[in-house]
Amino acid sequence: MLEPFRRCVHCLRVEAGSDGICPSCRYDGRPRNPPPLLREGTPVGGHYILGRKEGQGGFSICYRAWDGVNEQIVAIKELFPAGVAERMDDGKVWIGPEHRQDFDTAIQALRYEANVLQKLTQVPSIVRVGDVFQDNETAYLSLEYLRGQSYEEYLHDHYARTASHLDVRAAVNVALTVLGALGTVHARGLLHLDVKPGNIRVLDDARIVLLDFGSARDAFRKGNGPYGDTFTPGFAATEQHHPDGSVTAATDVYALAATLYFSLSLRVPTRADARENGSGLPLLSELNPQVPQALALTIQKAMAIDARDRYSSAAALRQGLELFGSPPVAIQWIAAPQALRIVAGLFDAAAVLAALAALTAVSPIRSEQVVVNGILLWLLTQLLPLASGATPGMLLTGLRLIEGSGARVRLRPLLVRALMLILMLVTFQYRPDSTGLLMHDRLSRSRVIAGTVSRLGGAIDAR
Repeated sequence: MLEPFRRCVHCLRVEAGSDGICPSCRYDGRPRNPPPLLREGTPVGGHYILGRKEGQGGFSICYRAWDGVNEQIVAIKELFPAGVAERMDDGKVWIGPEHRQDFDTAIQALRYEANVLQKLTQVPSIVRVGDVFQDNETAYLSLEYLRGQSYEEYLHDHYARTASHLDVRAAVNVALTVLGALGTVHARGLLHLDVKPGNIRVLDDARIVLLDFGSARDAFRKGNGPYGDTFTPGFAATEQHHPDGSVTAATDVYALAATLYFSLSLRVPTRADARENGSGLPLLSELNPQVPQALALTIQKAMAIDARDRYSSAAALRQGLELFGSPPVAIQWIAAPQALRIVAGLFDAAAVLAALAALTAVSPIRSEQVVVNGILLWLLTQLLPLASGATPGMLLTGLRLIEGSGARVRLRPLLVRALMLILMLVTFQYRPDSTGLLMHDRLSRSRVIAGTVSRLGGAIDAR
């Protein structure tokens, strides 16, 4: 890794300013990762620099990180069972001797998980895994950094926008996509064991990706420590509630069905152990009248208390759901070359100057008003994609502006793009990141493309 490390150690997107403050996230060097998290800028594994926290659960901490070998942002998951792990002053993790065997078993499970997933890098619906390594007396797993939002967030945002649940076909398509991923890993002897909306990611390009496998987490289930729940209540099958329970492909079938149940009702299903004791599971069609009763019964069967009464495999459940969905497909487009984007920007600037000259000729104005009018005209050009899908410069160069899902861009992303573009001009942050995106593309979740959008299909409706 080249020294010194110049990127902001919190967001890792851009280099810190000459004043030591990041122009993107305004990080000023004071740690924002609270204990027991490792501080921003901590090196691990020989070539990773940890940044801000991306997530934290009962058994692991996820950081944004910089991969100094491939020079890109990745995600790093640190094994850290909160109930028994302690962070030492030097950053190492201390595990008491009474829990060491369980901890070592979890590390072995994490290594096995990584070994399987490393062979599935060409499967688009499974998170890509880099390497697994040990440092600070614990284990770490590097993963591709996925730009988007969790399926759970997506579902709540959809309901807030439309006051309705996700369309049945769209929800089933997501389930079919995840079932395809589950079938692939099951064939290689790996179970997920933590399928839920929070572990499914809807990417900016509308791709659906399954992440955060629970191999290490499930290893603690059979131990004797005070680990708390090693599963997610409502999405965990009956057998996961018992230390001696035998998990199989039907365990993941239950969780996927529970995820579909949630996606069409926004209600977490009744816990499996409560159902064992007599609590009922409302039929999904009673919660959401748009759900066909046949689909509701299919989901009910997949969530049977006894694993023998469920669909025995991902393929079997897939066959039961295909009647209500369509084959998952993807959205494709060609990203606009940077040189062409620069030309489009110059045309936009020329259009603003021409309009400003015309206004000044018609009605002479003071010099300070010229600047204000120029800014207003420029903002107007940036909002034109609401009607035409492109700025004047984009129209002249054959480019288009879309949202990451492929849908026509809306007002909010346009405003974010305009504000972030001003920031880029002020801070001279013109360089694209490791994925080829500029700051205002990334934060507005929009894309400048050449040509048209090719919808080869999509697991989820365009937003």
